[in-house]
Amino acid sequence: MLNGKSVFEYKAYVSPSGGPLPSGQEFFRYRFAESREELEKTAESRESFPFGDSLLDFLYYDAAGNAGLFQSVAADIKLLKESQDEGLVDAIRAKLEQISGLHIYFQLLKFDWYCRLDRRHATRDINALLPHDELANLPAAIAQRQKIAFALISEVLAFDGKDGSIQEKMKGYCLPKAGREIPPYPFTPLLTRFSLMDNAVFVPVLDRAMSIFDLLTYFLQLSVEREQVYKQCKSCGRYFALSGYSTTEYCAREYGSTGRTCREIGASVAFQRKVESEPAIAAYQKAYKKKFAHIRYKKITKDEFSAWSEIARDKRDRCVAGELPLDEFKDWLNQ
Repeated sequence: MLNGKSVFEYKAYVSPSGGPLPSGQEFFRYRFAESREELEKTAESRESFPFGDSLLDFLYYDAAGNAGLFQSVAADIKLLKESQDEGLVDAIRAKLEQISGLHIYFQLLKFDWYCRLDRRHATRDINALLPHDELANLPAAIAQRQKIAFALISEVLAFDGKDGSIQEKMKGYCLPKAGREIPPYPFTPLLTRFSLMDNAVFVPVLDRAMSIFDLLTYFLQLSVEREQVYKQCKSCGRYFALSGYSTTEYCAREYGSTGRTCREIGASVAFQRKVESEPAIAAYQKAYKKKFAHIRYKKITKDEFSAWSEIARDKRDRCVAGELPLDEFKDWLNQ
């Protein structure tokens, strides 16, 4: 049982370039205790990610798929307010702990609600302190904010290979546009503090975030300030933070449940998609396998196969380029 004086700390910052910490790394530090005195003695939990990862992971977070969990904890909080059944508190905290595992930003949500629950006996307005509808509606609010953030990335931060700074694109993005369906991102004020972190670097630290949307805003704002470019992976189709060569085509996420990353299997996946979408390539692949099998059965020699495949590749490329009709190419392959 808590004592009504529980507190927490949640800090987010990005390491600067040229310092003792890995350049451009996101850092999250958080802790919770039953009192301010205990908090000072409590060790911090720490997590770090490459810059842009927490932002993109949040934007691809399945808000609708986890809506039931939020609605469940909201229903428990509503029942707690009505019944004052103390036995519900542990169940609510367990569900908040489950939510916190969905994304690093939700650690802030969990601690905030831990403290709200702890202070419910000391307030005159329990509904203002524990707005259960806010939790129930949070997945829908997240989905809407994701939509707005993706529009910002698409219009401003997405790699397009063209000239023009992000600052220039941002100016155009913020100008009023007729028929705009998605409004510009609401960059609300944030409270940051210039602090010494890890006894190593002075950086602006977001340590007064009021909601998960403050964290989203913080990393979107830093993306604009740092002119961070995001590119769509040619394998999974999701954005990834582009660093180094602009020719990078694949992200480092795991591809499905293969145990391999998009970067590791990207070329083969892209080729397979090309085969599936291009009839000439699909016809060539089928004929190639059939012709290659003829070597085993000694219907043709390796030299004959090599000569055939060279001509077949040339005809395939001409067909893809529109210089050779598909039916004519298929007829040749079937000879």
